[in-house]
Amino acid sequence: MVNECHTSAPDNPNTLRPSLFGTILIRFEMVSSTNDVALRLAGRGLPEGAVVLAKTQRRGRGRHGREWFSPTGGMFFSIVLRPKALISLLPIAAGVSTARAIRRLFHLEATLKWPNDVTVKGRKIAGILAESSTATGPSYAVVGFGVNANNMCASMPPNLREHVTSILDHVKSKVDIEWLMKEILDEFAAIYSQVRIGNHVSVVREWKKLTNMLGQRIIVHDGENLFEAIALDLDLEGALLVQTENGAVRRLLSGDVSLHRAK
Repeated sequence: MVNECHTSAPDNPNTLRPSLFGTILIRFEMVSSTNDVALRLAGRGLPEGAVVLAKTQRRGRGRHGREWFSPTGGMFFSIVLRPKALISLLPIAAGVSTARAIRRLFHLEATLKWPNDVTVKGRKIAGILAESSTATGPSYAVVGFGVNANNMCASMPPNLREHVTSILDHVKSKVDIEWLMKEILDEFAAIYSQVRIGNHVSVVREWKKLTNMLGQRIIVHDGENLFEAIALDLDLEGALLVQTENGAVRRLLSGDVSLHRAK
């Protein structure tokens, strides 16, 4: 089932008013993934700021095609964007907006783990997936948000329970999904506007305020390579700067990191 709500687009297609984020909202009971649907519709001209929301996903995914468990009770939505450049900053901006909203609304100490995870007490509560078009023509991107809202940790598959948490686990009362989505979109509109005008310093600064990674020993999984390093900084393109054991500084644009835990 799908309900579609249309409103008028901005007079200038290069100008996005934050109030337009989510005013075109397409709801589904179930989809393969909201990013799949948003990418397809963006290719057909769905304007910037439009949102695809689903109650469940059959094939929700994270980075590198990994499965994102998407049961009823979670919040799964994707927003269509048409950025001019620096798509690599989109997951950074989306992570900041999600962590800010969770902190503000539920007084939980949400922190950010590069490149796309939001955690509470070391457990993942939300994930971000940014994808862009590879076809010719006007460029577009989508950013998918997956938030463990009303799906409690006890309902997760056994292999996930030690690594994830949900808002309901902490606040003990159910969350209005569309209200939470709107609050995250409002936060995202504000920080995405900084990306659009080239104020990358502001975006990176906000990410640094919300992470506990910098200065910590981490384990980096980069393709088939695995190495230990110290997380040093985030640069203006969203890359993580790390210092390896031999003292060399590496710049990571992709890969997975976890905090080093002594044996």
